[in-house]
Amino acid sequence: MAMLLEETGIRMEFADYRGTLDPGCSLILIAEDEDRILDDLLPLVASDPGVSLIVYAEQVDIRKIVNVISRGAVDYLLVPATPAEFRAVLAKARKRVDRAIPAQHRVTRAVERIERLTRREREVLLRVATGQSNRLIGAELAISPRTVEAHRANLMFKLGAKNTSEAIRIAIDAGAA
Repeated sequence: MAMLLEETGIRMEFADYRGTLDPGCSLILIAEDEDRILDDLLPLVASDPGVSLIVYAEQVDIRKIVNVISRGAVDYLLVPATPAEFRAVLAKARKRVDRAIPAQHRVTRAVERIERLTRREREVLLRVATGQSNRLIGAELAISPRTVEAHRANLMFKLGAKNTSEAIRIAIDAGAA
């Protein structure tokens, strides 16, 4: 099993779980009889698409299979498994991790862009994201609509946004809107 994992380049933890996952962990392999650990891990895995959970067992228990798959496990592997079966499950786990990376990268980039903005530009962006006009934003912030326009132009440039909807998407990705 260790050689197959090394081939994939997936970083893995076995069921030596202490409440948190090591940074960079992308695969957890756990025996299905570890109910307490499964109950702790499944919510973490469901909330982090960059981590894949594979549950293994020596006997089929349909209820447990349905339970762990419906709660976020990538697959349920019967052991002993052939190398081909194990590779197939690892490929499925790798796909999940690979799909998650672009989303995480997009969020990181969005946060970095938002951090470039001044406090006032962020205030303007938040109001633009709620659909407020320049005049209404100006009234709320006690500045002129022309100053709001200047802040909008500056924040668009700093965000690298081509239009208002792109600026709003960046704010949403960063969790700022």
